[in-house]
Amino acid sequence: MIQQAPTQQETFAFGPQELSQKLLRLPHTETSGYWKISFDRLAHKNHHWYIGLSANQEVCYTGTQPFSCQTLLKIIKRYLPQSRREPTRSFLAGLHKTSKEQSLSTVDTIEELIQMNILDLKQLADILRSKILADFELYLSIGAGGAVFVPDESLSTQIPVPGLPIETLLKQTQQRQVQWQRVKQIVPSMNVIPILDTERLEQSELPESQRQWLKGVVRSGKTLNDISVLVAKDVLEIATAFAKFMQAGVIRLDSATQSEPGTVMIIDDSPMVLMQFQRLVTALGHPVVVNQEVEKSIPMISQVKPAIIFIDINMPGISGFELVKQIRQTPEIASIPLVILTGEQKLSNKWRAQWSGCDFLTKPLSMNEINQFQVALQEKLETVMSTASV
Repeated sequence: MIQQAPTQQETFAFGPQELSQKLLRLPHTETSGYWKISFDRLAHKNHHWYIGLSANQEVCYTGTQPFSCQTLLKIIKRYLPQSRREPTRSFLAGLHKTSKEQSLSTVDTIEELIQMNILDLKQLADILRSKILADFELYLSIGAGGAVFVPDESLSTQIPVPGLPIETLLKQTQQRQVQWQRVKQIVPSMNVIPILDTERLEQSELPESQRQWLKGVVRSGKTLNDISVLVAKDVLEIATAFAKFMQAGVIRLDSATQSEPGTVMIIDDSPMVLMQFQRLVTALGHPVVVNQEVEKSIPMISQVKPAIIFIDINMPGISGFELVKQIRQTPEIASIPLVILTGEQKLSNKWRAQWSGCDFLTKPLSMNEINQFQVALQEKLETVMSTASV
């Protein structure tokens, strides 16, 4: 049973880019339990991220709810390939239904799954690690918020596999981000549908088993993101595989059938900046709304309800930070993610952006900086769009 009343010492707050460093300096807790993390950006959804710590302070679980039989079964269904096959699929579906109707012991459930050869302890450790890394990639970049420790002495006994030190997880997350940067040069998005070149596939040197697998998943007509779920694989693993298929010339990506992304708004007094920004964002596949009339920003934002807003820091009549304040004071648009744009590399601007609950992006000052700006822009857009459905 989760205990109540965490002490005042077992809480912390963090800025938009500070969560990783805060996790590295977590206060020592005397028992296992959860760091219950809240994000300002998701406050209106009452959404939380739970980081489960074992008694030896290793991360053994992460999720949007405390560990339970239902969360365990969801992780198995997402990351265990044999969960897609019969009779395992039907058994897990029945078990999930039962877990909704009555409280099931996670310890007993895991023992039963092991006895039925559905999974073993190594597989359990692997799928929990996959879920934890996926969560770290998603949540570390969402933005500012706060955390409180909720003790739960039973957590260590519920999960019979060792966890991972936070330092190791943060290092692996950073390594994955480097891998993503390389892969995205070939596969810019996971929300695209792969199209098979049958003739080139037959001429390729790919093993027959790989050809058949590729034909099967492409035939589904799903996006790369959906394919990763279909085959119960990590998204980075699927992205890396399809990057190799593209380099082999057997696959192309159909961006025309990409699911409709959220609208991006930019507010700037410079027509040139608006035109350049619109061109860059449109090239990334997002609809754009530009606004040069700063004084009309609030009603326009209320009407458009963009997924994210980029705001110039220096504008006549009203500064970017003053506009941010107005947006945050307007309830129906207060939770929209905001990014401050500036051509100045001032540390004070970055601090003000963080304390305002905003991200920060430096405008390119030369042609040589445009590519770097576009990469940073794409990363921010993907972070926001990935959390829009959270």
